[in-house]
Amino acid sequence: MAEGNTVLASATGDQPVDTASPALCLWQDLLVTIFEKEKLVESFGLLSFVVSLFGKGIVVFDARAYEAVAVMCRDTLEGASYIFTHRQKQVKNGHVSWRVKEPSRKKDGTFKISPLSEHMKQTMKILPQSLQEMFERIKDDGDTMAHFIENQEHRLLNFSERFSHGETDESLDRNVMLWMKKEDALADLRDTASILLTIARTMESQRAEPAQ
Repeated sequence: MAEGNTVLASATGDQPVDTASPALCLWQDLLVTIFEKEKLVESFGLLSFVVSLFGKGIVVFDARAYEAVAVMCRDTLEGASYIFTHRQKQVKNGHVSWRVKEPSRKKDGTFKISPLSEHMKQTMKILPQSLQEMFERIKDDGDTMAHFIENQEHRLLNFSERFSHGETDESLDRNVMLWMKKEDALADLRDTASILLTIARTMESQRAEPAQ
């Protein structure tokens, strides 16, 4: 399995989107890779909730809620990116553990929720260019679907305005209603899995620092 590529076999372009439950095949491939092929058990312990969140994306895909898939994939990568940037492997007396890097605080002392765009920059550094572009696309898809009605109205208004000026080329009316297509949702799942694996591999191989 080549590191950093979209390599999960059941989600490649060679398999038709109409194959029965391609998302479930992808889910099975991901788990086999984590537990049997690469044994990323340590990083899975840190990312278990993130992987579970991704699993929910598989469920909504099979329910044909493709817009929800985009949101779940974005949330999965946000969670993986947050864990990656807020954990540090450490060693003390030969025992390895993970230190939680305390999040930023607001003026009132409560913890601040860091936007994805903030810690995403650091996560991007471990990804090859192809996966960086996928991360950006998945984030954009999730953001768009999370604000579906407002974004849809903006598109319709822009379409009407351009149409009134005589712009009627084919690109104008392509997906103007903003619905997520099945093949696009599957691509988001496939690429989310590949990015998730790259983050897990990086955490697994991270050098442990002396415990403070």
